[in-house]
Amino acid sequence: MAKKQFTLNTAPHEAEIGDTTFVFQAEVLGDEFLDRYEQFQEANRRLDIDLDRARP
Repeated sequence: MAKKQFTLNTAPHEAEIGDTTFVFQAEVLGDEFLDRYEQFQEANRRLDIDLDRARP
């Protein structure tokens, strides 16, 4: 039987937008991802960040 070896990301992914740093959980499952993404969108609305303007 063939053996394959792989690793899962366990360190959070970081995204800096303007002065704000977002930390994303690595290897999150589908419904949990959607919940977190909704929280991310709500945080953007509260911070009123223009994502198009924040790009370098």
